Amino acid sequence: GEGAQQATQNQEGVQPAAAAPIQGGINSPVNVTTALM
Repeated sequence: GEGAQQATQNQEGVQPAAAAPIQGGINSPVNVTTALM
């Protein structure tokens, strides 16, 4: 959803963007950080 779009814009990364909505689109920024870590 929108979380994937935000993650793509913030990190330019396909995998973090894909992981964000799977873990929870609402907290996508936190999930993207977790995915990168």
